[in-house]
Amino acid sequence: MDRVLSDRYELGEQIGTGGMAVVFEAYDRVKDRVVAIKALRSEFNEDAEFVRRFDMEAQAASKMSHPNIVAIYGVGQDGDVRYIVMEYVRGKTLKEVIRQSGRIKPERAVQIALKILAAVDCAHRSHVVHRDIKPQNILVDVEGNVKVADFGIARATNAATQTYADGNVLGSVHYFSPEQASGQVADEKSDLYSVGVVLYEMVTGEVPFDGETPISIALKHVQEAPRSARSIEPSVSKGLDEVILKSLDKEASCRYQGAAEMAADLKRAIRTPRGGFVDKPNIYGRERLIRQQMASLGKPGFWAKARVWVIAVASGALLFLLVYYGSQLYRQLFLRIEMPNLKMYDIEHAVANVEALGLEHVIQERHNDDVRLGYVIDQYPAAGESVWPGDRVQLTMSKGKEKLMMPKLLYMTRSKAVKLIEEHDLILKDVILDISKQPPGQVVSQIPAPNEWVKPGDEVTLHISGEYAVVPSLIGYTVDEARTLLIASGFPLGDITEQISTQKPGLVIAQTIAEGDLALLDTKIGITISQQQPTTYRAQTAVVVEATQAGVMLSCRIEEAAGEREVLSRELEAGRQEILLNLDTLEPGTHTVRVYLDGALSIEKQIEFVEEE
Repeated sequence: MDRVLSDRYELGEQIGTGGMAVVFEAYDRVKDRVVAIKALRSEFNEDAEFVRRFDMEAQAASKMSHPNIVAIYGVGQDGDVRYIVMEYVRGKTLKEVIRQSGRIKPERAVQIALKILAAVDCAHRSHVVHRDIKPQNILVDVEGNVKVADFGIARATNAATQTYADGNVLGSVHYFSPEQASGQVADEKSDLYSVGVVLYEMVTGEVPFDGETPISIALKHVQEAPRSARSIEPSVSKGLDEVILKSLDKEASCRYQGAAEMAADLKRAIRTPRGGFVDKPNIYGRERLIRQQMASLGKPGFWAKARVWVIAVASGALLFLLVYYGSQLYRQLFLRIEMPNLKMYDIEHAVANVEALGLEHVIQERHNDDVRLGYVIDQYPAAGESVWPGDRVQLTMSKGKEKLMMPKLLYMTRSKAVKLIEEHDLILKDVILDISKQPPGQVVSQIPAPNEWVKPGDEVTLHISGEYAVVPSLIGYTVDEARTLLIASGFPLGDITEQISTQKPGLVIAQTIAEGDLALLDTKIGITISQQQPTTYRAQTAVVVEATQAGVMLSCRIEEAAGEREVLSRELEAGRQEILLNLDTLEPGTHTVRVYLDGALSIEKQIEFVEEE
């Protein structure tokens, strides 16, 4: 078998096998998940009856959605391989659990049986009879969850639900109800009989009826009364034993009439282990049923009719084979179509192209951060593959960027808020401490606000309530004294700047946060200290310049220790003119003064600067 089905499902190891199918672990490329693939055995592909039963399983299971029923995701066909895509359950079959442990404690067995009954009840309410309840079809995952699988021979309750079909006995004979064993119509009560057999096996470690051949086991289901489970395993309570025996009654009318009724008695068996609450079976009716079933099994014409059916089915299968392969050959030779590329088409145009080729279509939706809403992001079959009129094309349409409601983080602790942000695939951008009446460490505001639409990867800013204190007055203190006052209040000293003031040099004359204001602890508080007025040195000189045209730019600069400093810049009028320069500097002595016209040096003088009186 090809290891990739329909260019989508990558087959892994084989994890199960049955009478008509093989089960593989597989990876779904489209949904990015692990699934189970149940593929019909190749030898049954041309058997119309087996194909019908295989399709019937998918139809029956797809009607139901229940946590105790293995989910069916879809069906498909790749060449001559027909398959069902199912939920992958990590665990073991109930049969494996029983074999490994020998038996299961009654309390745990009842819990498992209740979950099986919940699944059976869901099936019955959907008008589906399973007809093959057995431990091999019950899965127990790693967390202890129970799921019923394999509706391969299930039928709608309004259909002819018989065990003998075309001369073949379906299901597993150890778990047959008497009516199934004798080829009669099976109904909901037949499933409950099988649940009783499974429960019997769980608590005792053995089935109620066994034999060397399937026929001998079937006869025991019809003729013999089962041994008490309590006689095999003393830990089984009398109440539970009575429930099991009622579920195994030969006459369907004397058994439980519904899954809910049996589940109720199982719960009572836990509360009332001494029993006495189970209705007694109708012994006479049961004996009459046994006689009827024995008569039907002993009819001389039964096996002759079966042989006729086998010949008829074989002939029908041969005819079906000829028609099927003839139609396939015709399709391949004359009706082949090359699949066009539909990616990045808007969905309406993609559907129009599909319909124009005579193809059917199904549309799936998926969020995508790069392709806007309503455009095709994937297709199956892929572009260039061969398809035929009537084939189904799967188009995956972008739902745009995935959005979700921003959770409410207010009044949470920081750690809880961060955890919730991560669970929603959001990114924590900033955490800002605020002064608040809320206890320190709680969220007091958030961006985005609660219930706003966001998408995975969006950034979140949290405002957290921080510890705070009152800022002391620092005015009039020295730098060291101000630092001591701040540390005592829980604040570090920030930047220190100087400003010319009439105050005594070195004393604080301003602070960045005012006295009496509230500030978060560890907030740096800067201060400004007084600086003495510096001595200014001045000089005055006149220069004569000539501008060739109006708009010439004059610039006057003084050479100081740090380099040239521009002290004057202005536009001149055209012609010769005298300009009086009033200059000052903080450096005493003689300085070079340069005058530039449009950036070119025009005049250079040595001028002495004296202290201003």
